[in-house]
Amino acid sequence: MFKSIAIAKPADLAPYIDHTLLKPEATPAQVREICRQAVEHRFASVCVNPIFVKLVATELAGSGVATCSVVGFPLGATPTAAKVAETRVAVADGATEIDMVVAIGMLKAGELDYVRDDIAETKRATGTGRLK
Repeated sequence: MFKSIAIAKPADLAPYIDHTLLKPEATPAQVREICRQAVEHRFASVCVNPIFVKLVATELAGSGVATCSVVGFPLGATPTAAKVAETRVAVADGATEIDMVVAIGMLKAGELDYVRDDIAETKRATGTGRLK
């Protein structure tokens, strides 16, 4: 179940927030800005498209804010092998968290073995990283 948290002020929410910029037109300057904001407000992570993982990892080094990347984004309709490759690159570039989009069509079709294997293979590719 969900853990109850006491929120006395808005800043108490910060450790639960992933500061995200996933627009395809995002620029390095915009990514640096959300990193600055995440450090200032002590957010849990900065989540970006894989192309920006190295930049985010550098910007957040030593800050306590995690570097997160998406895989299979935005549709989840990516073969498992591609998600695994994308995950490995993101982890090598400094991602400590991976936000994976499940194969929604397969889930809707009841292809649970496919979905389970898709998640498991992607999780394995994180090494000791975190898959969400």
